[in-house]
Amino acid sequence: MSQHVLRSEVCDLLGIEYPIFLAGMGAVPGMPKTGKYFTGTSIELVAAVSNAGGFGVLGAAALSPDEIIEAARDIQALTSKPFGIDLLFPGEVDKLSQAAVDKARADLPQTHKNYFEWMEQVRVKYGLSQGHVPDYMKNLLNPEFIRAQFEAILKVEGARAVCSAVGTSQWAVERVHQAGKILISLVGNVRQARRVAQMGTDIIVAQGTEAGGHTGQIGTLALIPQVVDAVSPIPVLAAGGIGDARGLAAALALGAKGVWVGTAFLASQETSITPECRQKIIEAQESDTIVTRFFTGKTCRFIRHPIAEAWEAAGFKSLGMPLQGFSVIELCEAMEKTGNQELFMLPTGQVAGMIKSPRPAAEIIKEMVSGAVGILKGGELKGLTIKEA
Repeated sequence: MSQHVLRSEVCDLLGIEYPIFLAGMGAVPGMPKTGKYFTGTSIELVAAVSNAGGFGVLGAAALSPDEIIEAARDIQALTSKPFGIDLLFPGEVDKLSQAAVDKARADLPQTHKNYFEWMEQVRVKYGLSQGHVPDYMKNLLNPEFIRAQFEAILKVEGARAVCSAVGTSQWAVERVHQAGKILISLVGNVRQARRVAQMGTDIIVAQGTEAGGHTGQIGTLALIPQVVDAVSPIPVLAAGGIGDARGLAAALALGAKGVWVGTAFLASQETSITPECRQKIIEAQESDTIVTRFFTGKTCRFIRHPIAEAWEAAGFKSLGMPLQGFSVIELCEAMEKTGNQELFMLPTGQVAGMIKSPRPAAEIIKEMVSGAVGILKGGELKGLTIKEA
């Protein structure tokens, strides 16, 4: 049986067969913790995507530097193919002061009394225990900790790329290039794309609002060609609402050089989430997600969540990042401990409505490639006549 060839310049840049990337999905507070590492992308999923010819990316925001090194070794035990590692890396990290963040968090119950009274009522209503602030959350926006995470990634030979999910700093670009690696930056609008392009980012992921997790306000169809035009010749990957061959073909037609896929792989057989949560994604329709600032302070798309919706209905304003995350972390940890699936936080894109069953990552990639080849060659454009008049 012949093998389809579908390559772009990013394939040559990273040494992969197909321009299909596993989104570097990090774990979030309230997500059920499964597997050896607290991440949204299991080591098995990362390796499966890379072994199938795509580019697996480990979501490492909640991992310590030592855990990053260990997880990378575990991935390399499963694949000899290149992969990437993604951090939740705010561009303002150099301006953060841990002492200032700690003080602001400690002052919140006094400065936002009504807000904390509301959360106590929620805790009682849902029978939630008193939570705690986990160690990874304490470190998540610590500049020294993030730099240590970066240095850990740079030591991993198999990690071909460092991916920056939320913001990019100039020093990070320079350090990645010094280490001989590729920097991939996610953006949600043209202004952000131009900024990271000027910094020297190698690949830009333009993510439409349809995407799960942290996401912007511009639709994928409108965003991709505008970013492509703005940053050419830097290659652009398309993200948001892409989960099958049609999405891949459309992204390439819009000028993207590949796709960054999250939700479709999150519902795969190699996922790091529980079978119950995976089934929840599979059963979701396109309208079963919401965008809220409740969890992190930035706009995030999740499967509908009763407490987040109650927060929105109450009219509270986000405290911004990182304070919003710190204000709800204990509540989120308590929700996870209940074992109640309805209270688990599941970053999920609108493409969930297209997912009908848990499939192996390799099968998802194979069908995306073969189907996109057929579409781009014109063989599957049913009902469409193309000819010269």
